[in-house]
Amino acid sequence: MGIKHLWTILTPYCERRPLYELSGKTVAVDLSCWICEAQNIAEYQVQPRMYLRNLYFRTCYLLLMGVIPVFVLEGKAPELKYETIAARNVLQFKGSKPKTDGVKTGKDRSRYKY
Repeated sequence: MGIKHLWTILTPYCERRPLYELSGKTVAVDLSCWICEAQNIAEYQVQPRMYLRNLYFRTCYLLLMGVIPVFVLEGKAPELKYETIAARNVLQFKGSKPKTDGVKTGKDRSRYKY
């Protein structure tokens, strides 16, 4: 989902730095970006479970360079965004009704549950 025009706001303040300059620092990694990128690689079926291999080696490389990765995972959307999400769903699914009645059963179907 993200924030509209976020990158247009941040781009003037972005600086490219070599990885060795981050040695000894803690860096937040948006894991959903790595996962989506890895899923695209998985579609090529070059090697089984290539996405796991890429995540593993990227993490190892960060640790080898002395960078401490903190992986950020997606969570529940804030209530403030519910109207936006509902409007987006209407456009995307052409007004079709959801498969459930909206009552939660207490089961969280997140793939990131630990």
